[in-house]
This record gives sequence, structure tokens and C-alpha cells, in this order.
Amino acid sequence: MIHRSQYEMDLRWLTMVQTNTTGPCYAEFQNVSLVLNIKVIVMYKMEKRYLKIYELVPELDLGRFTLKLDGLYKENEDLTQAVNRVYNENWIELWNDVEPTVISSYGRRGAELLDKIFATISYDDMFVRN
Repeated sequence: MIHRSQYEMDLRWLTMVQTNTTGPCYAEFQNVSLVLNIKVIVMYKMEKRYLKIYELVPELDLGRFTLKLDGLYKENEDLTQAVNRVYNENWIELWNDVEPTVISSYGRRGAELLDKIFATISYDDMFVRN
């Protein structure tokens, strides 16, 4: 699974180095197993059932995670590449730090996307009748 986005980062290292930066982000999730636990409320409109999501909780089992943050240090591309290399060499520690935020973000965004679908297509029309 590949994720492309823009990142915004505020970093402070040992109170001496501070970085505020933005740029393109490329994240690759390898050997992924994704389970979506969805809680819905059934609503009726024009005698048809529609679903309204009130909670979506993704569960992600991950084999490997790689990350590339372009323009991390705009004035020093070598430092950007070195930091990306360190992130990817220590991907487990990095993933453990970012996982709660990533899972929460995917849950919110997934709920928004599915809500649009469920608001348009009734539950009764999603499945073929015999």
C-alpha cells in the first residue's frame, strides 16, 4: 500500500536544533493486512435503509514500513537523504512512534469517504436481490 501526501513538521533536537518544514511525503506499507471495524447507525430515507458511520477503527498488521520525506532540509539535500536513511534503517521504532497518529488519521478519513458512499447508495441497493 502506497501513501502520498504533504507533510508539515516541527522538530526540535536536544533544544539546540529546530526545524520547521513542509514537503512531499511518500510512505510505503509492505506486507499489509488491514481490517476495518465499522460501527454504523441504520437510518431510513424514502423507505430505504442508509448507513451512517459513527466509528471506524482500522487494525493494521505491518511487515515493513518505508518513508521518504522530500525537502526535509531544503538547504542541505545530503542531510535530508541521511535522515531518510536513518528513518528507514530504524523503521520499527519510527512506526511505533507514528502508528497511533496514522491509524487515527486513516480512521477519520476512511469514515468520511465511506459516509459519502453510504449517504448516496442505500443499504438496500448495495446487494443484488434474488
